Amino acid sequence: IFANGLCKVEERRIFRFSRKDVIRTVEQAEQTHCIVCGKTGASITCAQTGCGHSFHLPCASKAECVTQYFNEY
Repeated sequence: IFANGLCKVEERRIFRFSRKDVIRTVEQAEQTHCIVCGKTGASITCAQTGCGHSFHLPCASKAECVTQYFNEY
């Protein structure tokens, strides 16, 4: 998952996510290939209907992908 390295870790939770959910997401990303660089660890998936491409945030920037965030997360 993408993080800035300055995470606030609370008891059993990281930014309102359970530790179990964070671990599951990391394990899933380890198996997911980035459409831009081809390496594993891509934790961001395109939100466009019908698109299943995944990528790393730095790769998305290099490929000029649109990165917009809505809602809280």
